[in-house]
Amino acid sequence: MYLRIELAKCIANPACTANVACLQTCNNRPDETECQIKCGDLFENTVVGEFNECAVSRKKCVPRKSDVGDFPVPDPSVPVQKFDMNDFSGKWYILSSKVENSPDDYICVYYKGRNDAWDGYGSSVLYTRSSVLPESIIFT
Repeated sequence: MYLRIELAKCIANPACTANVACLQTCNNRPDETECQIKCGDLFENTVVGEFNECAVSRKKCVPRKSDVGDFPVPDPSVPVQKFDMNDFSGKWYILSSKVENSPDDYICVYYKGRNDAWDGYGSSVLYTRSSVLPESIIFT
């Protein structure tokens, strides 16, 4: 019953309706996940958020995507062995870093996660102090 209320609010909201229509164009595309994220970014508002939370989390209307191994956990020998957490606050799993207070300092963070919709999403993020990616920190 609650989903019907959330669905009615979504249908009455142009951004939410556009989001649902956009999501339909993503089905079975090679970039399906990226497309869905783009739809969410383009049409996000509180009504969209409430509908998605209800449909995905509480009602489980959208099946959870399984971990297919696209984002494997790195070999334990890959991450840096010494990292000063004063350079970066919070809990992180750090693949590589160089922090010497220079323009080519970097911190490379890898993450793998799960939520109600997808078990096994992930990526990596490269943080640098420079406004342009220094050639010296490009990984091969």
